[in-house]
Parts: sequence; C-alpha cells; structure tokens
Amino acid sequence: MDFVSGIKAPSFSLRSTDDTMLNLSDLAGRHGTVVVFICNHCPYVVRALEDMKFEAQALQKEGIEVIAICSNDPIKYPDDSFDSMQKFAAKNAFNFPYLHDEDQSVARAYDAQCTPDFFGFNSAMELEYRGKVIPISEAKISVLDWGLTRSDITYDVVHVWNGAFFRIDDYLKRFMTSMSKLRLDVGLDEEQIRSALINLISTSGLKSAYVSMVASRGTPIIPGTRDPRSCKNHFYAWAVPFVWVIPQEVAKRGAHISIAKETRRISAQSVDPTVKNYHWGDMTAALFQALDVGYDTTVLLDQDDHITEGPGFNIFAVIDGKVVTPKSGALEGITRKTVFDICSELQIPCAATNISAMELQNADEVFTATTAGGIVPVTRVDGRILSNDAAGEVAQKILDTYWDFHKRPDLNTEIIYK
Repeated sequence: MDFVSGIKAPSFSLRSTDDTMLNLSDLAGRHGTVVVFICNHCPYVVRALEDMKFEAQALQKEGIEVIAICSNDPIKYPDDSFDSMQKFAAKNAFNFPYLHDEDQSVARAYDAQCTPDFFGFNSAMELEYRGKVIPISEAKISVLDWGLTRSDITYDVVHVWNGAFFRIDDYLKRFMTSMSKLRLDVGLDEEQIRSALINLISTSGLKSAYVSMVASRGTPIIPGTRDPRSCKNHFYAWAVPFVWVIPQEVAKRGAHISIAKETRRISAQSVDPTVKNYHWGDMTAALFQALDVGYDTTVLLDQDDHITEGPGFNIFAVIDGKVVTPKSGALEGITRKTVFDICSELQIPCAATNISAMELQNADEVFTATTAGGIVPVTRVDGRILSNDAAGEVAQKILDTYWDFHKRPDLNTEIIYK
C-alpha cells in the first residue's frame, strides 16, 4: 500500500501488554491518534522514550491518543518477545497502550519501516503526518518531488554546540516566515517543528551538529500538472556532525576571497534572498570561478554593483571603525543578527548599508558570518592583503564574543539526551 497523506488508518485488533485485546476504533482519540511502531531493543527508541511519554501526556490533554506497537519477530529478536514487552512497558511506566503485532501484518499494512516510526491521524483517522528517525544514509524523497525537480523548497539550518541549540527560536521564526512567503503548508506549527528538531538531536546523540529543517512543495497528486496547489507539501529534518562552511584550517589563517566578476547574484525581484533556498546556480558558478584561481570562496555583486553575500555566509567589513554589512540582496542571517547584538554590547558602530566592490577591497577588515562555523576573518580580498594578513582586531573581538554567547542561557536551549 502506498501510505500517503489522506489515507485511512488500517484497522487492527492486537494484544496489549495488559493481556487484553484492543481495537484501533476503541483506542482512537477524539481529535486524533498517533500510531508509533517501536521495539524494546532499539537504541533510538530507548533514547526517545522520555520525550515520547512527555509528548503523549500533552497530546492526551488535547484529545489525541498515542498507541505504540511492537512488530518485531521474537524469534529473531528475543528482547522483543511479548513477555519482554510487558517488562519494558512496566519498567518505563508507559502512559499509552503497547500492543503486540505478532505476525507483522499491521506493520506491513502501515508500511512501517523502522523504529520509531510515527503516523499521525486526524479525527477522521486520515493520515496527516508521517515521521520517523532513520540513519541519514537511508533518507530519501521522491524523484518527482518539486523540491528536487524545481527547487520549489525552503529550508533553514540551526546548529547545536556542546549539547545545546543556539538561538533555535530565531531560526524557527525565519523558517515559518519563509514557508509563508512561498505559500507552503506542512501541517505543523512552530512548536511542533521545534519538538521534532529537539527529538531528532536527542535521539541522534550528537553534541555538536548541523541541523536542517526543510519544507518542500512535494509531489503533485495529478501527474504532469503545473499547478502548485495540487502538491502535498511536506516537512523533513536531518542532522549531521557540525559543519564548517569555511574549513577550520582556512579560518585559522584567514579566508582568501574573490569578488565574482563573471556572475551576478540572482535578482531579488526573481528570487527573494530573505527566503533560504536552493537556487544556487549563481553561487556555484561563482565558486568555480574563485576556486579555479586559488581563492577559498567568493562573494557576489547584484545588478547595481553592490556586494550581496557568499555561498552560505553573510559578509561584513570594518571601514573607519564601523562594522557594515549589505542591506539588500542577502539572507537576513541569524549569525548576522548575532553580530549586530555583539556590536551593540561591545559599543561598536554597526549598520546595514550598500557596499561597493572597491569599498570591500579597501576595507580595514573583512569577515564572514554563518551558522556553519560562526565568524571567520578574511585576510585577502581579490589578492589585497588586509590587517597584516591576520584577523583584524575588531573581527577577533566579535569572533571571541560570538563563542561566549554560546554560554548564555537566554540564547541556548539545552538538550536532554536519552
């Protein structure tokens, strides 16, 4: 069965760990039902259990019931026998029913593929949400997804450092705004996405990570249509160990960048740069041009000859003691926002303004700002050496303070790992 949004939940009657037979119709919630396939021995399940119980309690208050099902073959996995299920449920004080799918028929009906594997149904028992945590090597989307075929997609990236999300609420706010601008609706509110990201990292065990949240237009219900309204939008998230857009060894000596001469930034009238996107044709072309002649990375000009941004980072310059960054044609980065906050705290003048290529080349200092690596001093622009080929004084202060901000409770959300 192709288990897609809107499909009705397959019915079942299964044995519960309290030794009674329970039907889906008896367990369904007034406002919705979550069916989750788990097992006793899965480390991802074990790590997520406390979160699952917490979420189950919150959902039950909203009239949404949670049902857990174990479908593993006890001959292959003795730890998942019915007797072990009973002990596991008692030991962990389950606040939801735990059912035994002895012949795996229910798992097949739901197309359950891993543990934990979540299915969210509305009050009419129609599928609204499908969520599971799997190794990133097993992640997949349809080859017909418009996010892939048309770059009809938005995303955002928040990082985890030393076991805490940095400014997660700022990233979520920007992500929700991007979805609204693109008229994407994944059926999840900000708090639900926040919980999904926290659960993802809690389950993964990653202490420092690069965490992406993605909303795609999806696959059209009517094959061949050009109507974006016919697509079922969907959400997914993924995490990998912390990523450095500019390698650490390059950041240590200072990045060497070029201002792209042959390629201009895609017009903001065509693609809104404040919506994080995968329209990287301009970025990729400019990167090739820079890398081919020995630079580490590049920044692009707009059609009015103003500096915009680079591949994955905002750009800053220090000119006559004032920190400046492009006011248009660039993503309104959260690390960019953090630089403004740092400058305010350190009483360093800072403003968003138009910057020409010549102004960047002749700046006293230059640095980049990105979620994936933080603040990186730039020591050469188009071959011109800045601040004696080392990090400038202002850039170094901002860099040091940036990492100090990662120790502030008001900006960091600690993760409870399982």
